[in-house]
Amino acid sequence: MVGRGSSQMPNKNLLIFTLFFSLGAKALQQADVPLEKVNYGPEICATGTTVSGIDVSKYQPNINWATVRSAGRNFVFVKASEGNTLADANYAANIAGLSASKMTHGSYHYFTASDDPVKQADFFLSVTGKIAPEDLPPLLDWEDSNKIAPEIVIQRARAFLDRVESITGKIPIIYTYPEYWATLSKTPANLKNIAQFARYPLFIADQSGDCPRVPVPWTHWMFWQTESNQEPGVVGKVDEDVFNGDLRTLKKLLEIPVSTDASL
Repeated sequence: MVGRGSSQMPNKNLLIFTLFFSLGAKALQQADVPLEKVNYGPEICATGTTVSGIDVSKYQPNINWATVRSAGRNFVFVKASEGNTLADANYAANIAGLSASKMTHGSYHYFTASDDPVKQADFFLSVTGKIAPEDLPPLLDWEDSNKIAPEIVIQRARAFLDRVESITGKIPIIYTYPEYWATLSKTPANLKNIAQFARYPLFIADQSGDCPRVPVPWTHWMFWQTESNQEPGVVGKVDEDVFNGDLRTLKKLLEIPVSTDASL
C-alpha cells in the first residue's frame, strides 16, 4: 500500500483546499463544505525511499526480534503506557529484546484526555526511564477525546507534549488519524488552535488509499501506519509502519552517527 512518487491530491480535495486557504472557513461553510471534510487532508505520497517498521503492545506477546529484523523491519515503536496508571505489560520485555537485537526503537504513550496531562507525561517517563540519545523521539498516541470538548483536549495534549519535551529534550511525535483529527477542528477557532501542532512530526494512521491523507496543520508526514498483517517473528497481526525517508534520514532522528551497516 505504500505510495511512491510525488505528492498526490484528488481534484475534489484540491478544490476544497484552494477554497479554504483563499476564502477562509466562513466561505467554506457558505458553500456547504463541512470543515471536518477539509481537515481529512489531501493524499500525500512518499517522495522517495522509505523504511519499513512496526508498532507493538501487549497484544503481540513473545516477539522474536531477531526474526523481525531479518524480515526487513528497521524500526519499532513500543507502547509504554496509557493514562496515568496503566503500564504496558510487555514493555520491559520488548525493550530488552529490541536492545539485544540492536533494532532502532522508540516508546509511545496512549493519551487519555480525561486524565491530567502532566501526570500522564510523568507516568510515561517513569515507565520508559530516561529516553536515550539512540532512541527514537517519544510518541504521543492521540486518537480519542473521551467526550471532552476539543479546545480542552487540545490544551491538555499540548501540556503533555511540553512536559515530555522539557524533560527529554526531544520534540515528540504525534500519532493520529484523519477522522479523529477532524473532530478537533470543526470550528474556525479550533482550526486555528490546532496550528500550534505543526512543529511536531506527524505519524499518520490511514488505510483509506495508496497514500495517507495529511490533515492541517501538517503538509507532510514522517511516519505512516499502513495496515495490520501477519509478520515473521510476531504472533498474530501487527501494525505495519513506513518512515518517509531512507535509513540515513531515519538515523538523523537519533543523536548517534549514521552507521555504514545498513542493517542497523
